Amino acid sequence: MLKFSGNLDVIVSKMVSKLELSHGKKTKIFSKRVKRCLYNLKHDNFRHGEVRADNDEQIELIAHYINKHFNSYLLNGSNPPSIDSNGSNLLFKLGSKLSNIMNSSVLSEETTETLFIGASAATAYFLDTMNAQDSSKATVIGMKSPWAEERGLAIPFINHTDLQTSFPSENYTQFGGNSEFTERKKFANLVHEKIKKLCKKFIQGNVTLVENTELLDIDVPKSKKWRITYKKKDSNILSFIYTDRVYFMAGAGEPRTLDSIKQLNEELLRLKDINKEHKFNFPLVLHMDQFVRDCVPILLHHKKTVLDVPARGAPTGNYLLNRKKQLNEIKDKDSMPTVAIIGSNAAIDAAAAARARGWNLELWLSGGSLAYLEGTPYKDEPYNINGVRYHKYKNRENIVFKYDEINKKIHIKDDSCNLDLGAFDSIVYGLGSNDKFDNIVKTLEPLKPFLDTSGAVVDPSGFKDDETPEINYNGFLCWADSDLSLFVFGLAAENYEKYVIPGDALKKPVRLTSANSPNIKAMLSWLSGDVLTTGQLTYFRSAISIFNNYIPSSIGSDIDFSHANVNTLAGHLIRKYPNIPSEARTAFITGIHKFISLNRNNMPHGFYPMQINCIKTELSILNILYNKKNNINEYAWVEILNNLFVSKLKVQIRGESLSRSYA
Repeated sequence: MLKFSGNLDVIVSKMVSKLELSHGKKTKIFSKRVKRCLYNLKHDNFRHGEVRADNDEQIELIAHYINKHFNSYLLNGSNPPSIDSNGSNLLFKLGSKLSNIMNSSVLSEETTETLFIGASAATAYFLDTMNAQDSSKATVIGMKSPWAEERGLAIPFINHTDLQTSFPSENYTQFGGNSEFTERKKFANLVHEKIKKLCKKFIQGNVTLVENTELLDIDVPKSKKWRITYKKKDSNILSFIYTDRVYFMAGAGEPRTLDSIKQLNEELLRLKDINKEHKFNFPLVLHMDQFVRDCVPILLHHKKTVLDVPARGAPTGNYLLNRKKQLNEIKDKDSMPTVAIIGSNAAIDAAAAARARGWNLELWLSGGSLAYLEGTPYKDEPYNINGVRYHKYKNRENIVFKYDEINKKIHIKDDSCNLDLGAFDSIVYGLGSNDKFDNIVKTLEPLKPFLDTSGAVVDPSGFKDDETPEINYNGFLCWADSDLSLFVFGLAAENYEKYVIPGDALKKPVRLTSANSPNIKAMLSWLSGDVLTTGQLTYFRSAISIFNNYIPSSIGSDIDFSHANVNTLAGHLIRKYPNIPSEARTAFITGIHKFISLNRNNMPHGFYPMQINCIKTELSILNILYNKKNNINEYAWVEILNNLFVSKLKVQIRGESLSRSYA
């Protein structure tokens, strides 16, 4: 006799999905018809046994039977036919074989006010800037921070300084420079501990599905808007949690690849004699995260010499001397594996890791010019990625890979120009990531940009001589649904690709970037030069702070001028320099924003220490002058600020003056 173990609504929902009957609000009708079919089977001696809600194989088997015998009823609602006993017996035999595939499980259901998907830096930043009362009611589902897990520690630092990555509540203001990049492992641990400390409940696991409850034909606890299906770490048990509000911070989706790479992998799998590996004992074709995490650190050189990488970016003199000594000890460097990398900026860490660890990186393929972060140490030793042979292709689908079974090498050719690019031991690809959000979240409609409306990061379309902008663009913070019950931040926001730009005649969904969104450009104009996309730590840290209207409690003591906004700057000036007139405060905020906007390419990590000292000195002078109102002209601040932004903040960077000034 047919029995159900677990939540029947879960079983029905999965069957509707497997039968491809989900069509918006019509899903409720199909769910009811599937339920009626199951009722008929259950009460007509349908001999199958127990069907568990977490056993997809059993559910798919029953769904196949329902579709075969009750298809007309599912589609047009006609009365269900009688049960075919022969068919039932056959199904029973198949089902009994599947009955032991998975252990029985009990589905749990719970509720929460706020739920974060992903134990990421974005989640940690959000909890850090939330009202303490609200964060104490939040639930987080995710694994350990990807900063330590996905790419490993072969490159032990993040390509941003502590000034660009620290938690907003710390109000960190020390410059640091590219010799003091954020340590990857330390940052990952800080993120993990911050989440554990501030949220109500931290569930280590993976979310498999997020559904708007209006799409479900079920009774929803306390009228919650979202149902989240997840599995806890090291468990196959499915669990549900219902929530009012979802913050999707789950990061990147699956790595992008090429059809030609897929075909190469299929060929290598077919050739069982090589087992997809060569004499260096790692895969012939691999994604950059796997390459940096698993292959680069474990490869030992001659006499077990391992080339280290500076922990915080740029090397010291002692490091370079020691490295030179190590290189001299390696007699067989030419026998090191040769590697070719395909991908643009997404592959830059793989290229740096290969060079720093002594690999023979002989080719870098990309479809566009590489946009190096200005502050990265990767152009210098021990990385020196500028020294790699570079090939720019017109169409990556024209890149052909062919495996040489005899020499165990992969040949690369650009068919568009009939150019043979050489043979290599391994191919590493870093072509970015796919949209993870769309594979997990089922919404009623596409998301829309959620913009800053507080005036914190307003940016004019262009600075004119009279400083009057034609248009003010509000900064892009995140994606949101129309009910403001679902928000997407971080790399997941960068990868979201369902948005159609208003006025686009083709109505083609795209990803928003600084190239097609003035709102993203508005946000970037308030940040240091090495911040280029919405998925970078510094961008979404600022976006989240603005979203939560957060101002650090220590704002009266100091401020990070390089990543501040209108609200935090105003708060700092009012508390630390109370005598400065309001007109002068407004002029200072406009002036510092304009200076950053025009010169950010020359300030990769923000203002330099000498610039910060200059800013603080001039503000102190203004504060003292206006404390003696009888001895100062009402508009004396005009000349002081003009002198500050036109002359005093100009600096020499790498021997070259700033190309543009305040004027």
